[in-house]
Amino acid sequence: MTHGSLTDGFEYYLPPTPEQTMTFLNEAMVVVDTNVLLNLYRYNEQAREDLLKVLAALDDRLFVTHQIAYEFWERREAVISDASRMSERFAAELASKAEPLFQHLNEWKNRVSPPKDIAADVRAKLETAIDEAAERVRSLDTAVPAEAGRDVEKDEVLGQLLPLLEGRVGSAPDETTSQQDDAEAARRATDDIPPGFKDKKKSGDRPFGDYRVWAQSTREAIARGMKLLIVTDDRKEDWWHMHGGQRSGPRREILAEFAGAGGEGLLLMTPATLLFSAREALGVDIADESVRTAKTVRGRTSERAVSSSLEKMPSGRDGRYAKHILTMTRCVRDNPDTDSYIDAFQSCFPSITRSDEARRRTGTLIVLGLAEWDGDTIQLTKDGRTFAADGDVELLRGLFMRRIEHAPTIRDLALQSPRLLSDRILYGPIGNLNPTQRRRVYTYMLHLGLIPSDQDDSGVDDDLDDMGGEGDDDLDDEVRGDGAAMGAGPDRRRAS
Repeated sequence: MTHGSLTDGFEYYLPPTPEQTMTFLNEAMVVVDTNVLLNLYRYNEQAREDLLKVLAALDDRLFVTHQIAYEFWERREAVISDASRMSERFAAELASKAEPLFQHLNEWKNRVSPPKDIAADVRAKLETAIDEAAERVRSLDTAVPAEAGRDVEKDEVLGQLLPLLEGRVGSAPDETTSQQDDAEAARRATDDIPPGFKDKKKSGDRPFGDYRVWAQSTREAIARGMKLLIVTDDRKEDWWHMHGGQRSGPRREILAEFAGAGGEGLLLMTPATLLFSAREALGVDIADESVRTAKTVRGRTSERAVSSSLEKMPSGRDGRYAKHILTMTRCVRDNPDTDSYIDAFQSCFPSITRSDEARRRTGTLIVLGLAEWDGDTIQLTKDGRTFAADGDVELLRGLFMRRIEHAPTIRDLALQSPRLLSDRILYGPIGNLNPTQRRRVYTYMLHLGLIPSDQDDSGVDDDLDDMGGEGDDDLDDEVRGDGAAMGAGPDRRRAS
């Protein structure tokens, strides 16, 4: 009997070595996903130029499937519109912060009584600083103007992509192949077979998109007899092997599938890794700032979030904040697109009838680090998946205290002096929080059991921002454990 090594038959469990990564960059057919092409409209000029240099260095090994080209054209105008308006939106957001600052200034004046000319000078300096900052933001040029979505002559990104991808875009599959691909995509979605099953809740034919990319990419690579490298900003676990919330290469199922079909080897790579590795592998000069841009362009929420991002709780008058946050979190478990998520949200919270209001209320999940938007889909973070699974209120409390600005200060005040807390909530100051933000953070902390429930009688106006509610023990009973007390919710309606 012949004996082998420990790795024989288990190669898919081994992460790629740096040497193997270099080999893929130098030898593989490289498929660039839709999100990478569209990110060219979101990157700054340096990062955009560096990514285009890397793609050009791939020469004829660069390939874009027909499905990716279709998705690019479908989403291009919306991405241009969003990118071109981003600076204006941020400038408007800066201006919107002026009034809370002036409220703080008035509170300071009333408590300190400074000379009139000093107060006026402070206000004037604030107004000037905000106006100058907003104007500086507006002055930044975007990759393309908004009208370029309709007028391709004004689209500089497209002007660079068209010659780069000439002769490198796959043809549409014939009708028989297309029907077979979609039938297979539907089967995989039903049976949770990667890749693509995380998109099963999307509308129209969009649940088939990821599998179409996979099928068209693998057929092309096998026909060429080449390794396959897919560069993508898709972070979902139906592509990546996940452990401890970290990605470590392609899922083992798709590695085995590609090898079983005659493939030479498969690797997934993010744009940031591509830029970083291309320096050595392809000899392309890449700025460090471009790598950082590629890592952050997807707009991750900062570790310490501003309290103004907390939204009023749907049905918050009953005080069961932990229950409602859990219900909202479970609406996200299947990585739905925007429309599907809004439908689930409004089913659970019928009083929220407007879709824009439903999306705005979701900001609480984002700021607490339970979920994140990825293009037009929303997905749970590692903490979000844990909370959705077991509803542990202690996890929720920990996230709140770590991520919400000035929450530790409010808890310290509650433990030191309820009367002082009442005074600070009503009149300030608590850091840079305006009156509405102070009351909202206080309300969340009260209903999450982060401050004693008897603080509800501390003098804070309970008619503002849902002050009434139930105590700590009620929250533990509702949220801890298997979540059976949560009611039907999205977890029943959208069970996989």
